[in-house]
Amino acid sequence: MQVICDGFHVSPVMIDILHRTLGDRLVLVTDAMPVTDPGYHIEGGVVRSADGTIAGSALRMDEALRNYMSYAQIPFAAAIVAATHAPARLIRHDAELGRIARGARADLSFWDKEYHVIATMVGGRFVYNQIEVAA
Repeated sequence: MQVICDGFHVSPVMIDILHRTLGDRLVLVTDAMPVTDPGYHIEGGVVRSADGTIAGSALRMDEALRNYMSYAQIPFAAAIVAATHAPARLIRHDAELGRIARGARADLSFWDKEYHVIATMVGGRFVYNQIEVAA
């Protein structure tokens, strides 16, 4: 099951229930979308229409992961599965994506102690980097 874990689309208590029910079958998703129409605005990470109706999300995956950890009271090691291996398994690419293993792609994210992404590697090459890597 896929869930937008922003606390608005699905309440935090329901995220906890989904985690307890689905375990590693829960997949974190975003429908992060830019606001391109003046009739829409971002309010608290949620895209809303002029009348306040939820029209989408401005949620980033790292925010979804931090929310998931908080709402379900689980550690990073358990939560990251919902952003990596579970989605890869859902699209039947878990042999090459969503895990660190011989023969898998070297797509990695590096996180700081507050669980913010500080670097991203795709196919073994850094595509985003806020850290210095020792040679």
